[in-house]
Amino acid sequence: MKKLLFALMLIPTLSFGQCVRVDSVWCNKKVKQIGTRSVLLGVKQITEEILSEKYKLCDSNATSIKIEIYKIGMPSSNFKIAGAGEAKQTTQVYTRMYFGNKVVEGLGESETKAGYILIELNDDKIPFSNTTIGNALKKSILDASGKL
Repeated sequence: MKKLLFALMLIPTLSFGQCVRVDSVWCNKKVKQIGTRSVLLGVKQITEEILSEKYKLCDSNATSIKIEIYKIGMPSSNFKIAGAGEAKQTTQVYTRMYFGNKVVEGLGESETKAGYILIELNDDKIPFSNTTIGNALKKSILDASGKL
């Protein structure tokens, strides 16, 4: 009975494989801030949250993980017909995840739409949303971690 209890207590620790630690996060682009939000805000926490589903998070004796944001794109499109229109902006975040000796890339996209009637958008641009970049960033890290 004692052996069975001991074995059952070990199952949660054995189900997680490798021990990992998110070491550093950086952005090599000139764009360090979009709107009033730093591009790096929350990246480490998002990465830890995603990786905790597959790996055990540790402070010591862990495989080092580094995250690089290497490209941010915001392609947009719009159309107008007789005072009505729609604008669409897609926020794209490209990341590289350095996992020990392995390097994987991820892409995340989040779309924002704005429809309008008898009003104009400033310079045909959609107002920036902090949620949009956060969603694109999370999708990019999910994409990269899925390739590990």
